[in-house]
Amino acid sequence: MAVPHTLPAPDGGHGCPVMSWAMLKWLKELGHDISLFAFSPTEGSREPGRIKAREYLRSLDVPLFETEAHSHMRRLPLWRLRLLTARKIILPRTNDYLAESASYGLQWRRRVEQVQPDAFWLYTTDAVAVAYNTFPEIPRLASLVDLDHQARELKRALRLPGFRNKLKNFAEKLQDRLLPQAIIEFLKNCDVVVEHSATSALWLNQHGIPAHYLPNPVESFALPENWRSTREQYLTQAPVKRILMVGHLRGVTTQAGLHLLADEVLPALDKKCLFDNWEVHVVGGGELPPNLKAKLNEHPKIKLRGFVEALAKEYQRAHLTLVTVGEKIGFRTRLVEAFAYAAPCVVHSNNLYGMPELVHEYNSLLANDGEGLAEAITRILNDDRLRIRLENNARKTYGEKLSIPVVMGKMYGMLEAKIAASKRNDRILQAPTNQKVTSRESLAV
Repeated sequence: MAVPHTLPAPDGGHGCPVMSWAMLKWLKELGHDISLFAFSPTEGSREPGRIKAREYLRSLDVPLFETEAHSHMRRLPLWRLRLLTARKIILPRTNDYLAESASYGLQWRRRVEQVQPDAFWLYTTDAVAVAYNTFPEIPRLASLVDLDHQARELKRALRLPGFRNKLKNFAEKLQDRLLPQAIIEFLKNCDVVVEHSATSALWLNQHGIPAHYLPNPVESFALPENWRSTREQYLTQAPVKRILMVGHLRGVTTQAGLHLLADEVLPALDKKCLFDNWEVHVVGGGELPPNLKAKLNEHPKIKLRGFVEALAKEYQRAHLTLVTVGEKIGFRTRLVEAFAYAAPCVVHSNNLYGMPELVHEYNSLLANDGEGLAEAITRILNDDRLRIRLENNARKTYGEKLSIPVVMGKMYGMLEAKIAASKRNDRILQAPTNQKVTSRESLAV
């Protein structure tokens, strides 16, 4: 089966390419003819893992069709841009949204005509916008995480207080008031919608889009036979107990979690007098806003490590993984990675809205504020039996509910069923009009 996978940018360290690599690899191993259509490529200076990402793609032997980077807005004079902004505030239209992504539609259509696929696999709403109203005869699967209107609302909430930001937020809210409606319209064009956040799947179903929740597919390698003994030996000899935080530093939710770390978790941990030999290692590509970076650097136990290549080693050498993101949107890919590497996790309980596989006291410890998170951290750092139990159950949860074969098997099964139904419909339409249709296959349509 020929399937072009479509996403906005094939490289870098953020969630979009990480999931796409896993999807491509799994489909390729099944023997499918896979190609990758990437639009709006990221700047090389923004993504430290860009070169390695492309090497990985080449190792998969997946054809990469990459568009020419452009902005359909840059060609407009300044006065036209200001007039257009005013019109969007006063009288927004549904085709205003995701317009940058949709502008790659012509290049997309040319590639599709060249590849002649059996199905489309569209990752993110941007990819759905590119393929919108094209090739209606070809089944398509939309694979989504953050819904745009929810992500933009969170971004506004995190802006610094002040008159200019209040005015900017007000103008953006007016512009975005039809964005939910636009998302629904785009998704009506898709045969299968998979939402990788449980709360977003619920929102889509409430608004007329039959969406299926499935976790984000994240690739993981089998743990070596001696991983337990190696890990225990390292943790026993480590002079400092390491708390690991992972995330792309430009991500809105990552920054929200780091604010909670600085404002609530660290002060609560400082008050704990049971131990003092701990550090928080923050790992991830991208740059933090200057004010947040300065706030974190003020604390002597914070280590801003930046981008690292050997993430598996970071999980193995950390006593626990901490996720302080408290927003009720999205899905934490970093948690799937941590579970895959049998890392004990302390997690803000609001992540249950996106990832219902989290179970308090079984595969993680959950808390709803900084004080509770600090208490959970203290428990794990001082109780090896608890830590080991959480490690074992996290890895078990990954194998049973979060692994690539489980998640991708379900996603592919949905798409395959739509392709089979489409082919049956084609055969029925091509049958002579005077021929009676009596087969089980035809009657099921």
